[in-house]
Amino acid sequence: MILTGDDAADYDLYRFDPSNEGSEWVNYKTDSFNLVNGHGYLYARKNTKTLVFTGPFITDTDSVAVDLEYDAADDHKCWNLVGNPFPCEATINKPYYMLNADGATINPEAIVGGTIPACTAVFVKGESGDDRVVFSKVSAPASSAPIGAIDGLFSVSADKQVYFSQGNLQYQPSTATWRFAPNQYDLLVTPEDLNLYHSAVGNYADVTSLYTENYTDWIDFFGWGTSGWNSGANAYMPYSTSYMADDFYPGGDGNNDLTGTCANADWAWYNPISNGGNAANQWRTLTHDEWAYLFSGRDGATSKYGHGSVNGVNGMIILPDNWTLPDGCSFTPGNSDWTNSYTTTEWAAMEAAGAVFLPAAGQRSFGTFVNNVGNLGRYWSSTHRNNTAAYDVWFHSDFISELDTQAYSNRSMGYSVRPVQDAQ
Repeated sequence: MILTGDDAADYDLYRFDPSNEGSEWVNYKTDSFNLVNGHGYLYARKNTKTLVFTGPFITDTDSVAVDLEYDAADDHKCWNLVGNPFPCEATINKPYYMLNADGATINPEAIVGGTIPACTAVFVKGESGDDRVVFSKVSAPASSAPIGAIDGLFSVSADKQVYFSQGNLQYQPSTATWRFAPNQYDLLVTPEDLNLYHSAVGNYADVTSLYTENYTDWIDFFGWGTSGWNSGANAYMPYSTSYMADDFYPGGDGNNDLTGTCANADWAWYNPISNGGNAANQWRTLTHDEWAYLFSGRDGATSKYGHGSVNGVNGMIILPDNWTLPDGCSFTPGNSDWTNSYTTTEWAAMEAAGAVFLPAAGQRSFGTFVNNVGNLGRYWSSTHRNNTAAYDVWFHSDFISELDTQAYSNRSMGYSVRPVQDAQ
């Protein structure tokens, strides 16, 4: 497209070039360029003006893919300004960010599942060398899923269904902010981060500096019941790393679950989730019985989970009650040594159909040492077992605990939390 109907002295037009750090906005009047469908631009002028864009809109397809720039050595160069190429609202398959009203800064919170107006540009981060964003015309009815949820229903008892959150729960100590990971496959500690702690027991990453109240980034391994609710437990903050199980007694009693009178000890129930509706008492953690029902009690349960990897991250795939496999995708159920493998584009189609991915994020043990990232997933339930332990779900490449044993762990261990919201 070519822009016409404007006076050069009265406006500025910029394209975004992330490779030019510090001078990302390239001015049209000093470095002229044509407008490319699917890319985004910044236009500014002092007075109201009607612009005329000449060139064809895309009308012969319902989706358009735009390749994303990516640089593994420079996170800054992974950002892309992409534009809705349709003459109607569209959705995209990745979280995106918007400029604020005056065009000066980018709003810091990711938007997931929103609609992008015609010819509107948004910022998207490239996450691999072959990553792309797919714009899809809005033609289907709006989702009934809650804000921050995957649009799929999962039975956790004979008469209850839930939505899963869009990613694992994360916490920023310096601002006391909770959020869901932007992507289901996100890891805060990666296999590459692990350093050799003791050759006899394996590779560990020392995260002592992360689990403090002033840490400015995000953490996602939590001791049991560490919502920040001061109920009488000695260790109740999200960054608490005590070795003693009896420090993690909600309400000061080892017989309490994270429900009923101690529901506030549930991380997701007690706290507003910034990208999950931003209000307390909306999300919660599954009970031990609900986890078990999900994997072995609901109709067709054995055909609705499988081991796999997304964007190179290993984990557990769980399918919703009503499942239709998207075109171009495959799925093999069961314990299959990470057999199911998806690119980010393929996973976007699976996720749009309601699939949930629990990454094998590892665990925090020995207080502040993380291990088994990429090999093991452990997810808390809200149910205690005894004065020492609480139940959790865990899996590795060819095993999942809920199928043939009852998994439980010392409450002081740091595990992942994947919240759900009850379907209304």
